[in-house]
Amino acid sequence: MTIPTLNIIGVYRPHISAQAWREQLQVTDDEPYTQEHFDKLVLIEGIVDC
Repeated sequence: MTIPTLNIIGVYRPHISAQAWREQLQVTDDEPYTQEHFDKLVLIEGIVDC
């Protein structure tokens, strides 16, 4: 049985468009919370070999 391995290629902070910001603000209705939401957001790119 092969043990899967995970290779992380990169971790990125995405560009948040004005439209995405407005849509999230409509959901939260709280500007500081929306800012915190996007401050913590990262995209992780990786490859899983099985």
